Amino acid sequence: TPTPPAPTPTPTPTPDPDTDIRVAIAGPSAVANGQPDTFSVSVINDGPNTSPGATLDLDLTGGTLGSLPGCSLTSATTATCDIGSQPNLSSVDVQVPFLVTANNSLSLTATVTGQAPDPDLTNNVATETVPVLPFADLSIAIDDPTGDVNADGEALPGGAITIPVVIDNLGPDRPITTGVATITITGATVTGVGPGGGGGLAGCTLDGNTLTCPLEALVNASRIILVNVIVTDLDQVTVDVSVTADIIDPVSANNTDSRVIPVAQIADVAVDIEPVGDLVRNGSGIIAVAVRNDGPSPASGVAMTLSTVGATVVPTTHDDPRCSVAAGALSCDIGGLIGGESTTIYASLAIGDVANVTSTATVTSDTTVAEDPDTTNNTDVTGPTNPPFDTVDGGPEPVFGLELTGDATTVGNTLLSCGADDANPIDANGLPDPGFTCDQIRSSREVLVGDFNYSANNRWDMRFVDADGVDLPAGMAENSSGADLVLPAGAQVEFAALTWSASTDRSVASPTVKFGSGPIGFVPTSIDEYIDVTASNVRSSNGAYQGYADVTSVVSSSGTYWLAGVDGAEAMNEYAGWSLTVVWSGGTESHNIVLFDGFEMVDAGTSLSIDVGGFATPATGVIDIGMTVNEGDLGFVDDQFAVTTIDADGNETGGGAYSDAVNPADDPFNSTLSWRGQLLSGGGDTTHVPSYANTLGLDIDTFQVSAPSATAGRLDFTTTFDSYFVGSFVIIGSR
Repeated sequence: TPTPPAPTPTPTPTPDPDTDIRVAIAGPSAVANGQPDTFSVSVINDGPNTSPGATLDLDLTGGTLGSLPGCSLTSATTATCDIGSQPNLSSVDVQVPFLVTANNSLSLTATVTGQAPDPDLTNNVATETVPVLPFADLSIAIDDPTGDVNADGEALPGGAITIPVVIDNLGPDRPITTGVATITITGATVTGVGPGGGGGLAGCTLDGNTLTCPLEALVNASRIILVNVIVTDLDQVTVDVSVTADIIDPVSANNTDSRVIPVAQIADVAVDIEPVGDLVRNGSGIIAVAVRNDGPSPASGVAMTLSTVGATVVPTTHDDPRCSVAAGALSCDIGGLIGGESTTIYASLAIGDVANVTSTATVTSDTTVAEDPDTTNNTDVTGPTNPPFDTVDGGPEPVFGLELTGDATTVGNTLLSCGADDANPIDANGLPDPGFTCDQIRSSREVLVGDFNYSANNRWDMRFVDADGVDLPAGMAENSSGADLVLPAGAQVEFAALTWSASTDRSVASPTVKFGSGPIGFVPTSIDEYIDVTASNVRSSNGAYQGYADVTSVVSSSGTYWLAGVDGAEAMNEYAGWSLTVVWSGGTESHNIVLFDGFEMVDAGTSLSIDVGGFATPATGVIDIGMTVNEGDLGFVDDQFAVTTIDADGNETGGGAYSDAVNPADDPFNSTLSWRGQLLSGGGDTTHVPSYANTLGLDIDTFQVSAPSATAGRLDFTTTFDSYFVGSFVIIGSR
C-alpha cells in the first residue's frame, strides 16, 4: 500500500506594516447653553506606512450630536465613523456639530482604532473640554432726543438735548455682570448723564466726547442711559453706540446703533443803517447799510433794499458789484452770510432842497433753507434828519465808502521846504543864526534848538520844491514833487482821490494843478507828461486851502506819481503839499473803507472832534487811519490826537493820546511821512522825490488803533501851542 503524501503546511500570514494613527480635536474656546457649535476632529497617519483603515469613536458630554455624514450615531451623544485608507503623513478631518445642553462645561472624547499594528497607542485618544458661558441676546438702540428739539425732531442750534440710549437683554440666560456700553457723540458736547439734564456721569467715564458706561445685572430687562449734551454743530449731531459683555451673544447685528440728529437751520438776518458823516442839503451824502446774520445757522439768499425820502440813491463808479440802482432805490443780492457774519453796503445819495431825509432798509433771506424767527430786526429806518446846507468849509464829508477784499494806501510829498542855499535862518531877534543849515534840518528827526525851534518852518524862508525841473505854464507856481505808489500784484484800483493844500487864501488860489505818472522811478521831463486836474471841491480855513479831485480814471497801477503847480506862498512859516489816497481790491484781507474830504484848523487852545462811522470790526478788530495834516511842526509839543471807538451798544474803547515810534503822544503831527510808526522818507529813501525826514509842515501818517467790535468812532484833536490843519483822511476797518 503506497504511503500517502505528507500534508502541505499552511503558510503563516505576513503581518501588516506598522502605522502610527493619532487623533486631535480643535474647536471653540467657549460655548453657550442652547447654542449650536462645531468641533473639528482630525485622524492623522504619522506613518511610516499607509493605513489600510481605522475606526473613529466619538463621545460627547454636555450636549447632543448633530448630523455626521459618513458616520453612524449610536446614541444622542455617541457616534462611530469609518476612516478609509490613509497614505503616510495624511489627515482626515471630521466636522462634529453639536448643541450645548450643559450649564458649566462640555467635552468631546475621540478614540481612533487602526487596522494595522500601531506602535504608539498613547495618541489614539483625545479629549477637548470647553466652558459653557452665559448666553443672552444684547441689543442697543437710540431713542428720539428730548429737550431743545423742534416739532420735526431737529435739535436747536446751541440747545441742550437729552439722548436716550436703550440697552436690552433679551435673554434667556444669566445676568450681565461685566458688560459696557460705549457712546460717542459728534457735533455736541457731553455735559452729563442722567435725568433732568444732570451734570454727573452716573458711574460712566468720559474721555473727550466718548462715554463708557458699565452695565448693571440685566436679566430679560432694559437699561436706559440718558446722555445730556449741548449742540455745537450747525448741521447735525451724530450718535454711535455699541455694547459688549462677558457672554455669548449670537446676534451681533443689534449690538451697535447709529443715529444722525439733524440740527434746525435758524438764521437771524438783521439790518442797521446810519449816515456816514453829514447828509448835505442840495448836495450829497453816504448811507452805510450794515447787513448781518445774528445766526447761528448760515443764511442764504440774503437780499437788501434801500429807499429814501428826500433823496435818491445814485450810481457811482465805485458801487458794490452786488448792488444795482433803479428809480432812485438800491437793491443788493448779498447771497450767503454765515452766523455772526456781517457786510456793509455804502449808498451814495443825491439830496434835494429838503428839510428832512428818511432812509429805510429791509433785508430778507431764503426761509426755506433757514428759518428767521425774529423779523423785527429785518427793517431799519433812519431819520428824518435835517441836512445842513453845504458851505464848502464845513466839517469832513464822506466821499467814498466800500467793503471789499483789499485795502487803501495814501502817498504824497511836500512842495515847500527851506532852500538848499539858505544856510542861515533868522533867529528870534531877526538876526542870522549860523547854528544850523537847511540840509541839517530837513534830513534830521532831532529837534534842533538854538534860541528857538529851528526844526519848524517858522524860522525858515520856505521855498518851492521843484524836483522835476519842468517849466510850467505862466501863472502856475513852479513846484513839483513825486511819490511812489506800490500796489500788490494783481491789485485793481477801485477809487483814487487827490488832495493838495497850501497856506494861501483860496480866493487867489487856482483850482487846477498838474498831475503826472509813470513807472516806478519816473521823473517828468516835459510839460506834455502832465495832465490838468481841477478840484471839484475847494475848502479853506484861516488863510489856507485844500483842493480835492476824484482821479480814479487816471490812476490804475503802481508807479511814481507827481503833482506840480500848486498855488502857495514862499515865505517864513508857510507850507504846501499833496496826498493821493488809492483804494484797491485784491489780496486776502477784507476791510470797510470810508474816505473823508475835510479841512479844518486846530489852533492853540482849541480842539476839534470828528465823528466817523461806516465800519464794523470783529472783536479783535483794528482800524487804520490814513491822515493828511498840514502845518504840523516838529518840536512844538502839546499837540494831541486821540481815537475813541464805539461798539453797537455804545461802549467806548480808547480815547487816550495816540503815539507810535515816530509820532510821540505830545507831538503826533510833526512833519513826518509814516506808516504804523515807520518813517517812510529821508535816510536814503528813494520812494519820494525829494525825500526829506523832516517835511517842514506836511504829515501823511497811517495810525493803527485797537477797535474791538467797533461800528463808529470819534477823532479828537487838541493843541496848546502849535496850529495845524486836519485835511482828508481814510478810515480802514478790519473785517
